Formats: sequence, C-alpha cells, structure tokens
Amino acid sequence: MERTTAVRVESAMRAVAAQIDETIRIVMDECDQEEFERFRAIAAQLMGDIFCDVLSPIYEAHPELTPLELKN
Repeated sequence: MERTTAVRVESAMRAVAAQIDETIRIVMDECDQEEFERFRAIAAQLMGDIFCDVLSPIYEAHPELTPLELKN
C-alpha cells in the first residue's frame, strides 16, 4: 500500500476504533450486564480485527505511522 493511502486508511481505522469504543461505553451505561457483555465481546473482536488485519500490516510497511503508544 502506498504511503498516502496508508495514512488515510490508518486514520480512518483509528476513528472507527474510537467510535466502537464509544459504543461500548453507551451500552455499558444503558443496557443490562448480560447485553453489555455480549456487545463488548463483539466489539472487542471487531477492534482486534481492525488492529491485526488492517493496522498492523500498515505499521509493518510504514513504521513511521506507528503511534507512540504502540512503539516498544
């Protein structure tokens, strides 16, 4: 993936992950524990897929795009 495309995709995927994180908070505040736990498991799978299947390959190909909090 070219760097310019990687920058756009990385930014969009981080925004999606942030929105998923926000929905977890909404469900936690407004739903019962059982529904929250089911939702959280699905959301965690989505966020894991975003990181493992989209962001990780981008960071491997373009290490300069890796956020500081993910650098060793």
